[in-house]
Amino acid sequence: MKTDQIVELVQTKIYSIRGKKVMLEADIAEVYGVETKRKITVSETIPGEIYIRRD
Repeated sequence: MKTDQIVELVQTKIYSIRGKKVMLEADIAEVYGVETKRKITVSETIPGEIYIRRD
């Protein structure tokens, strides 16, 4: 997948809930090409910024 396609895919998977930008776990798994049964760790490192790690 080309970079432009990845950016477009991610942008379509970002939702605004109560003023926060969020992605569903299933959508993150799709972007990374893993199944949702695999653990995805998301932590907030800086207020408003997130870090995603696949285990």
